[in-house]
Amino acid sequence: MTAIMSSFNPTVFGADGYNCFGYDSDGLNRLGYSADGYDINGYDRAGRDRFGFDRSGYNKAGYDRYGYNHMGYNSKGFNSDGYDPRGYDSKGFDKLGFNMYGYDSKGFNCDGYDCKGYDAEGFNKLGFDKFGFDSKGFNKDGFNCMGYDVHGFSRCGFDMRGNARDGTKYVGGYDVRGYDSEGYDLFGYNKCGYDREGYDRYKRNKEGFNRDGYNWNGFNREGFNKYGYDFFGFDKFGYDKNGYNSKGFDASGYSRDGYDSEGFNKAGFDRIGFDKDGFNSLGRDRLGYDRDGYDCEGYTAKGYYHLDLVDGKPVFNARGLDLHGYNKAGYDSKGFDRWGFDREGFNAKGVNANGYNREGYDVDGYNEKGFNAKGRTRLYRNYFEGVSQQHQHVVSWYDYDSKGLNRYGFYRSGYNRRGWDRDGYNVNGVNQYGKKRPVPKC
Repeated sequence: MTAIMSSFNPTVFGADGYNCFGYDSDGLNRLGYSADGYDINGYDRAGRDRFGFDRSGYNKAGYDRYGYNHMGYNSKGFNSDGYDPRGYDSKGFDKLGFNMYGYDSKGFNCDGYDCKGYDAEGFNKLGFDKFGFDSKGFNKDGFNCMGYDVHGFSRCGFDMRGNARDGTKYVGGYDVRGYDSEGYDLFGYNKCGYDREGYDRYKRNKEGFNRDGYNWNGFNREGFNKYGYDFFGFDKFGYDKNGYNSKGFDASGYSRDGYDSEGFNKAGFDRIGFDKDGFNSLGRDRLGYDRDGYDCEGYTAKGYYHLDLVDGKPVFNARGLDLHGYNKAGYDSKGFDRWGFDREGFNAKGVNANGYNREGYDVDGYNEKGFNAKGRTRLYRNYFEGVSQQHQHVVSWYDYDSKGLNRYGFYRSGYNRRGWDRDGYNVNGVNQYGKKRPVPKC
């Protein structure tokens, strides 16, 4: 029993020097490693100790136990002295205290000047500050900030009291203000800015005119520009560049559309085609009558035919009737005039010149507004805008009586006894309001 217990005792070693678990007295197995995998020197099979360092003293990251790599730099790139491979510390300065640009922590280089070339006292290598003055307050030309040299004279040679170096008031012919004995400066201008001829630097005199006599707006003293026109575009005679005055008339008295101040053109006609006597180029007035008082059919305004007149006057018999049976008022024994209308304007059929009876209806039974007695329009009857077939019958328009008038009171020429056509225009194409007939659009 004792022999069995001793065979499992780890402190009992066999003849080969190993216990029951295969480890010798140093705790190493036959391969030379301990139970936790390290040899007698403390390294595992990978050659690293318990802290992860190899036999050279570096871990897997390449750093030793002090944190430096084979080159002697830590993970931040600095060696044990605190400098990177380029020789600069964490603040960017080398062992001499200068950065990569050659300046120390105060901004000065090895010569004691900053990046702008000035030392700690603010002077450059030539001894001048940033304003160009030396330590005594003078610039390279020998003048201070007020413009005076060490003797108290300015560049122009005057002291603060205006005296020159020689004790006079002038240097080179000019005083301290820059004016000569006559009051003009080097450029020939006085203190008011005018030269000896009275013109300023802009070549203008006190009135604002240049040497050619024109002001800033380009007009002379008379108010005309170099082209001879005033501010409103008219010349000295009152005409613009197109030859018209302010009222729109040329030298001959005619406007741009060819009419004078009274409204007549060179031919003597107004805008609607009539002369001063009221006649057009055909010799007819606005009602269609010539200078003798006859229309194109030979009738007067009162309806007398020219062959029935004696010395231009109608002849009446004892009954007060003329050759055609009309009295002085122009009506026959039945009360109708030469055109077949009574004093109220209706003919024998009770229809007026516009085609309406005394009740206000035409032959189709419609009034001027297009409604019949029942209040219906032509559209209701004919299914289209306009007049009925009876009203459209062309024979009714061209059906003339013995006097040459149709049922609507128009002659064959298309004009009524007053000289108007059915659209209200005369032979010149102008209505009673002076407006011309509109041109039909295609």
